[in-house]
Amino acid sequence: MTALIKFEDMDIAALTGIAAEQYAECLWAIEKALDKQLAFGRLLRIVKEKLPHGEWSTWVRETFTDHKS
Repeated sequence: MTALIKFEDMDIAALTGIAAEQYAECLWAIEKALDKQLAFGRLLRIVKEKLPHGEWSTWVRETFTDHKS
């Protein structure tokens, strides 16, 4: 059985290493999220240009059923 180690029980060196790793992962995630958002926006613009006039809202409702879009 593996014992869990709490952050509160770690020394500064260990915490610093973990914090640096988490920071790097956050930066990576933000960069990837921005890349995905830009690609998504470009796709939406292209679809909107190709849809007949007045069909955009219907397409969005039918395509993104989470109702948050």
